[in-house]
Formats: sequence, C-alpha cells, structure tokens
Amino acid sequence: MMSDYAILLRPIPTEDGGGWLALVPDLAGCQSDGETKEEAITNVLLAIAEWVDVQVERGAEVPPPGEAHRRAQARFAELKLALDEVFDGLEALVAEQEAMVGQIAERDSRIMKLERKHRELVSLLQDETGRNAYAPRIGREPKSSMKPRQH
Repeated sequence: MMSDYAILLRPIPTEDGGGWLALVPDLAGCQSDGETKEEAITNVLLAIAEWVDVQVERGAEVPPPGEAHRRAQARFAELKLALDEVFDGLEALVAEQEAMVGQIAERDSRIMKLERKHRELVSLLQDETGRNAYAPRIGREPKSSMKPRQH
C-alpha cells in the first residue's frame, strides 16, 4: 500500500541547498528530500510509513491512494460549473447588449428618415414661399390672434 501513493518529485534550487524534494499529495505534510531522485524516493517511502503509523496510533483516518486526485477532480468540476454559470451569464449580457445596439441602430435609422423628410418639407416650403421658412422675420412683430384689451 505504501508504494501505491503518488509521489511528486521536484528539484530543489541550488540556492536552497540543491537535491530533490519528494511530496505525497494524498498525505498532508508527508514529504522528504534527498541528494538524488532515488534517495528522495527512498526517504519519502520511509516518511509514508511513519505518517501512516502516526495516523493509526491517533485513531485518525488514512486516506486511500489517489484521494488527492479525486478531491482535485471534484474541485475542478465545481469550478467548471461555476465558470460555465459565469460564461452563460456573460453570453446573456452580450445578447442583451446586441439587442440594444440593434434597437439603437433602428432608432437612428428612423431619426435619419425623419430628418430627410424634414429637409424635404423645408425645401418644399422654400419653393412655395420663395424664402426660407425658418428665416427670422426682421422688423415684424409676431402675429397674434388676440389683441390686448384696453380698459
């Protein structure tokens, strides 16, 4: 059973003394090192045996080999679901924004048509009156249908 646990080997930087670090992901805190990969593996196999013995003496559970991997897969599945939810929400927001952009483009098109129609009407008025219908009437008072009352 001791050799069924996955062992991760990592080089130790020379500024930290060099050699190899051996970690056992299934057994929290179980690790050892050595000058060579082989020495690190030999040392970590002894550490696994000691780790398991201590857990048994304490009456604590000893995780089966592969437990860290199963936990990581379960956590990955949770994260994937959460990310899928976020992406679905983002896709919905993008769809809403695209619909808004479409509505704005439609409004802009209607405004442009109304502005063209307005220019056409102004042009017609100018043709009929011979002057710019919007030009100010200098020297004239505005016509009013109501005359001021005198007392």
